[in-house]
Amino acid sequence: IAPTAIGPLFQHTQQALSLIAENKGLNLRIHPSDAWVNCDKDMLQRILLNLAGNAIRYTRSGGVLLACRRRGAHWLVEVWDTGSGIPENAREEIFEEYTQLENPERDRAKGLGLGLAICRRLAGLLSAPIGVRSRPGRGSVFWIRLPATTAPTVDPAPVPVTDSAEDV
Repeated sequence: IAPTAIGPLFQHTQQALSLIAENKGLNLRIHPSDAWVNCDKDMLQRILLNLAGNAIRYTRSGGVLLACRRRGAHWLVEVWDTGSGIPENAREEIFEEYTQLENPERDRAKGLGLGLAICRRLAGLLSAPIGVRSRPGRGSVFWIRLPATTAPTVDPAPVPVTDSAEDV
């Protein structure tokens, strides 16, 4: 766990998934961010890829946005979509293994239903709450709350010490 810049993780997620979004006619956008959080970079990248990938999979029109907002001593890292939304009674269930609301026939081409369970486990390893807000018919926002930190400072190179005026 170390200081991690959000901006490059958003950019990587966008680069990795933009072709899939474009093929569905969706707009995958990122809100530029200079936020830094204290977390494991690889775990957060996996969470973002899973959340954004799900958002693209379950959004039929409109788009997906990656953004973050400061909340006190934390950043809410969010994935917004214009999908069909999630009924209130299913918002906990979707984080369970093998749960897919829009795949009752268990079509493996639509995934296995493990992505959100993996996200929740990784968030737990980071001691970071994860959740969803949703309005059926309007879309969803998946979020993870991470402790804010600052970019690491780089010490300037030391100035060599000389013993004589000729070295100056």
